[in-house]
Amino acid sequence: MTSSGPSPGAGMTSSGPGQHLFSGPTPSSALVVTTSRGNTGSRTTQGSSGPGSGELDGNLHLVQSAMTWSESRTFCRTYYTDLASISSDEEQSAIAALLFSHIPSNGFWFGLKRNRFWGNWYWSNGRVWGQYSFWGESEPSDPSSKLCGLLSGDPGRNFSWSSACCGADLPFVCY
Repeated sequence: MTSSGPSPGAGMTSSGPGQHLFSGPTPSSALVVTTSRGNTGSRTTQGSSGPGSGELDGNLHLVQSAMTWSESRTFCRTYYTDLASISSDEEQSAIAALLFSHIPSNGFWFGLKRNRFWGNWYWSNGRVWGQYSFWGESEPSDPSSKLCGLLSGDPGRNFSWSSACCGADLPFVCY
């Protein structure tokens, strides 16, 4: 049997075949900052429109409740669409504008992950990574333990990508 979604694990319970409920925070209990194209940084305590449009240039949601990369992906898939993926300078700038005034020392999760066995990077939504990248200096690093994508660094330079241990609890960006 194959499954298109994540299997039940930490932070989730199963309510039947193919149905997974996230038992962690909800958009109404987590601090969520939502932006839509052309309107950045509107602060809400609840997602303004529920599930996103499925396109990065639609709604972006910064969830400031810290979770692991897997928990973040589950949260995004449960309440929005998925962890954000970035395939152009325009998308990188849109996410940087959302994050600009929210600068944690450790960064933000987004939807990039490295395959532990093959070493290639892919997006949380299943797409192949592609040609666009915004890696910071000496990144990606440590292919054996730093398997998840992180946005961090100088907000004046649109943040940069780095690799990090997927088990760290960090805020994250959904679309």
